[in-house]
Amino acid sequence: MSHDRPGGRRVPAVPLVVALVVATAVSAVVSLAFGSEPLSVSGVVDVLRARLAGGRGGDPTYDTIVWELRAPRVIMAVVVGAGLSIAGACMQTLVRNPLADPYLLGVSSGAGVGATLVIVLGVFSGLGIWALSAGALGGALLATALVFGISMAQGGITPLRLVLTGVVMSAAFSSVSSFLVFFSADPRATQSVLFWLLGSLSGSVWEQILPSVIVVVLATLLLVALHSWLDALAAGADVASALGVPVKGLRIALFVLVSVLVGVLVAVSGGIGFVGLVVPHLARIVVGARHRVVLPVAAVGGALFMLWVDVAARTVVAPQEIQRGHRSGRGAGLPAAARPPSLHLLGRRRMSHLTCHGLAAAIGGRTIVSDVDLDVPRGSMLAIVGRNGSGKSTLLRALTGLRHPVAGTVQVDGVDLAGLTSRQRATRLAHVAQEDGPPEDLLVGEMVAMGRIPHRPPWALDAKGERHLVLAALEHVDLADKVDHPCQHLSGGERRRAMLARGIAQGSDLLVLDEPTNHLDVHHQIQLLETVRSLGCTVIAAVHDLQLAAAHFDAVAVLHDGRLHGVGHPADVLTPEVLRKVFDVEARHLTDPATGRVHLVVGAGAPVPAHQKAHA
Repeated sequence: MSHDRPGGRRVPAVPLVVALVVATAVSAVVSLAFGSEPLSVSGVVDVLRARLAGGRGGDPTYDTIVWELRAPRVIMAVVVGAGLSIAGACMQTLVRNPLADPYLLGVSSGAGVGATLVIVLGVFSGLGIWALSAGALGGALLATALVFGISMAQGGITPLRLVLTGVVMSAAFSSVSSFLVFFSADPRATQSVLFWLLGSLSGSVWEQILPSVIVVVLATLLLVALHSWLDALAAGADVASALGVPVKGLRIALFVLVSVLVGVLVAVSGGIGFVGLVVPHLARIVVGARHRVVLPVAAVGGALFMLWVDVAARTVVAPQEIQRGHRSGRGAGLPAAARPPSLHLLGRRRMSHLTCHGLAAAIGGRTIVSDVDLDVPRGSMLAIVGRNGSGKSTLLRALTGLRHPVAGTVQVDGVDLAGLTSRQRATRLAHVAQEDGPPEDLLVGEMVAMGRIPHRPPWALDAKGERHLVLAALEHVDLADKVDHPCQHLSGGERRRAMLARGIAQGSDLLVLDEPTNHLDVHHQIQLLETVRSLGCTVIAAVHDLQLAAAHFDAVAVLHDGRLHGVGHPADVLTPEVLRKVFDVEARHLTDPATGRVHLVVGAGAPVPAHQKAHA
């Protein structure tokens, strides 16, 4: 089935992973024959067969070269390639930056300082073969702690803080390493430091493999288990929070996980770059952006890639080696920035009743809205209107719990939202923000399916029948024919409708929409609001179009300078006096005799029909 993607069709993930695993296994055996001393593949197979049977190879030279020298580095290449690819995919999601790589947090530069101390000053020399790894791991963990501490002291872990702090710490640690190398009296130590900083697997030994394997396997399993939360986080913190993802806790967990993973790998391989930047991109191009397929493909693909990079490094200019960091196009320590169905199908059982009392919300210490009291009955539609900057979006975020109020309470069916977890909140209400934009590398159906995240564990695969729910939601917004199209091919109006479909698929009893008719033509504006009405749930929406607010909503709340100017039936609230004061426009009411709907004629000197003059 074609997905109309640039560059062709998606490749099925399972067959691709199987093919990559087989290719990696075969490559691992074949690669043992390459090096400064070429060996025959049959001789390599004989050694492996004998060793796996518990014996030794018949030829002592072959046995030593294959089993003691090359096999550890081949396995380490697989482990490092898989681990760095997983870390890169995770880092790009964490900071929402396609240029991010595993070393963005300054971990590599910190490890470089630790390794330099070991080589130049002999720190940890009593640990033997573990000295260099221990020093590098210690430096990496120190860099992690500093980046974490600085980010938290500035207000918490956010993409911007992580990037800026990581770049600064990378530069600082690189300067320390350069200082130590410059004042070293031993030229061989200087050469060893530069050799390590560029990255190499030549020092791999059997004793170092098991700890690395354990860390990479555990990290991979944990990240795959959290695949749906990662999908939501990739769409933005607001979207993830609206879908019930504990964004703050998830960011901290990902930060620690990536830091430990990269620290362990850098400790045994040095600053090997590129693989963690490029392989995740290639995986997304081939299999799409959902993490449950990206992570396995990136892991196996990174392992295969690093395996053959290592082969090239030890054969191209044999008996010398090309360092992996150099071949990968980067040196150590450089900051990454330099480079229509029945409603029960959607899980909606009833309508919600929302109330708030004395609600106030602030941004950066400045109060935006205050003293807001609302009572939204079950099944009703409330429009919040006001001039630009009046606080409509801030009020919606406070009502949904995405922004903690500085005063007041919000209750849904008598339950205080402040006492609910993110997931519990997301099952009660769905929020579609004004600035929401679907990730471009997802298919429309995949993006809409994110609405089901609050209803299943983060490690769960798509539930049985979930595609029917997705198609049902897309039918509501007239986009069912786009289910397998890339989001990047949607128009602005189609994107808004697709995001509404995600909110519908969430199956909550309360739907909160910020400018839902933005970018829509007249036909789709009316169709969307009629669709929302047909859902039978409680709706709160911020709208700019006063005509739509008057004609399609049960009640209107007018927000002016951060306070409610009035709440009630559109005809009672959107009076000429209110519109003149709040919006600085002249307006008159017109009532459709056929439907009874109130319409507004806005503009100075708007004419009034004869049959309406008596009511003017």
